[in-house]
Amino acid sequence: SFQIHALMKDEETLRTLVEHTIKHHFPNHNSKDDDSIIEWSKQIAKTTAEMIAHWMRVGFVHGVMNTDNMSIHGLTIDYGPYGWLEDYNPGWTPNTTDKSQRRYRYGNQPQIGAWNLARFLESISPLMQEPERLKDVLEFYITSYEEYNDEMWAAKLGISKFEESDIELITELNLLLQKVETDMTIFFRELGRIE
Repeated sequence: SFQIHALMKDEETLRTLVEHTIKHHFPNHNSKDDDSIIEWSKQIAKTTAEMIAHWMRVGFVHGVMNTDNMSIHGLTIDYGPYGWLEDYNPGWTPNTTDKSQRRYRYGNQPQIGAWNLARFLESISPLMQEPERLKDVLEFYITSYEEYNDEMWAAKLGISKFEESDIELITELNLLLQKVETDMTIFFRELGRIE
């Protein structure tokens, strides 16, 4: 919805859409200046990062993460060819039309979330006095996703608090899960039974 007005260079309709959206869906925000737009955009970035971290947690693969299939509410729509990992294969996609490039594969979902967010930020950039500041929102998304992802892995492994030293364990586990083609859900269920 935002992209089409930006592409048509219809700033008036774009501004009306943003103001309406914020008023009715993000009442704790406003669009009065650059700082306000950045704070609103960071809220969108945060909920998007959290959604994708949850997908990764359960092995969900959307299959078609086009910009029109994602929402500013940290939701997604039009699941199309979605699925869940069985063997732990970050390259897997349920989308047969994406088999050659695997753009929307399981392991690429966080990056596609960032790409889609960047398209959203480009769309609202005409409303900014200093649009280059929107890069901060993209960096915020990346940091937010990494934090959610670290928390997710700590929880899955029964670690009370993620520490930097856990990165090596998580990296090695990811490699092992891929090598032995372990069923992701069964592995973590069995791991949860260890006392």
